[in-house]
Amino acid sequence: MDDGSTGRRPRVRGPLAVLLACALLAGLGALAAYRTLRPAEVLTLARGPYPAGPTTPLRGYGRFADAPLFVGEQVRVYANKYQVKADGPGNQRFQASPYWSLRRWPQQVLGVVVAAGRAVTRWSDGELTATDVRSGAVAWRQPGPAVPAGARYTGRRDGAGSVYAPDGMHTAADTVIVRGRTETVAYDPAGAVRWREPAGACPVESFTTTDGRYAVVRGCGPETVEFRDPRTGRLRDTWAAGGAVTPLACAPARSACVALRVARPGAPGPRGEGWLLAAGRPARAAGLDNPGALAMADGRGQVLAATLADGAVVVGPAAGGPALWRWRAPAVPVRPDPATAALLGIPPGVGGLRPGTPLPGIPAAPPGRPGAPRELVVPGAPAVRHLLASHADSLYVVTAQNRVAELDTRTGALRAGFTLDRSEAVRTWVPGWAVAGPHLVAFEQLRAGVPATRDDAEYYLSGEPVIVAGPFYNPKSRRIE
Repeated sequence: MDDGSTGRRPRVRGPLAVLLACALLAGLGALAAYRTLRPAEVLTLARGPYPAGPTTPLRGYGRFADAPLFVGEQVRVYANKYQVKADGPGNQRFQASPYWSLRRWPQQVLGVVVAAGRAVTRWSDGELTATDVRSGAVAWRQPGPAVPAGARYTGRRDGAGSVYAPDGMHTAADTVIVRGRTETVAYDPAGAVRWREPAGACPVESFTTTDGRYAVVRGCGPETVEFRDPRTGRLRDTWAAGGAVTPLACAPARSACVALRVARPGAPGPRGEGWLLAAGRPARAAGLDNPGALAMADGRGQVLAATLADGAVVVGPAAGGPALWRWRAPAVPVRPDPATAALLGIPPGVGGLRPGTPLPGIPAAPPGRPGAPRELVVPGAPAVRHLLASHADSLYVVTAQNRVAELDTRTGALRAGFTLDRSEAVRTWVPGWAVAGPHLVAFEQLRAGVPATRDDAEYYLSGEPVIVAGPFYNPKSRRIE
């Protein structure tokens, strides 16, 4: 019997069809979001051969979006909110595609230190991972000491704070020390615990010293500093600082610090008291009393202090005493000294002016009276605006003409100079974090007068706020640029 049926399924019309379609799309979207955002660890191992040492970049400086932590001359390590990664070689003027990377979503990076060929990362869940800098493989992982409540990434746009001064993370030779909420733990290169100690009362700061001690500043009443053996945790000495302590001339992660400054309560003016961290008790260093003084080693075991006065760099012994030299002169390209040339593989005789020879229009520095500073001040030369950083026997400064100059810390001789982007006048920016390596300096450019509480877009000078500069050889012009 024919009931008029055509055998076709009735179509769903109207609002019901729309609801079903929306539900399907929502389900697919939720599935995609879960697959993308679900907790996961993503490890990208090293691709290609290990980066070689210094190459021959085309220019004297480059702009980076991320702050580099240099590992020798081969690798640079970076940190952002959810990832730690590396590229190389160390003096390449651009950031390259990651050589290796590690991401542990949704955990955030709290800090990174490098010791014994391992990049040790502390994550917001307290876990520590040690990445082999050559292969990118995770060499070991440990739960780590408890992190402070609400711990999160604090490296801002470029990650500088996370790689240059991670809170509570330090190195001493091949030992990594991590200070947690309830305890401090030290690890050897294989991830084994060397020692652990309760956190104790009122820790406000920690660092390691150039002579191999782990220091904890405690602020219960007048500040005191405990000095411990970094390999055993054994207490060596206690020193009454009597004021807020700031470590000076440190390597990344507030490690191998050369000196400290104490701001004593009630002291007149902004000056503090400088102290050298040599073996034994801290020794007074009046040359570091000025809060603008930069402590630096001269490569021969002596600690110097650099300050700015009347637009010139003034360098003298950190322990106090007469200045050794003053410098204020144009920073023109010069031929590198033999050690620098050998480092960069530059043939003898190639480059600009020879260090120590008079520059065009600049008289040679007089020998000076016995005990008087060596004067390298040229009338009318641009003032020195900023002291950046030092490494071994090199000091890096910025002049009012937006030039970076590398000076010999022992003599004040000009080694190299580079002009930064002239479209950004030096008065529009100030340096933030700054670190130096062998004939290499990296520093942040921050907008002048903008407080750190402002948004990153206002706080940093540009989207690539880190300058990396060095005496790189240009094979086309056969000059140091």
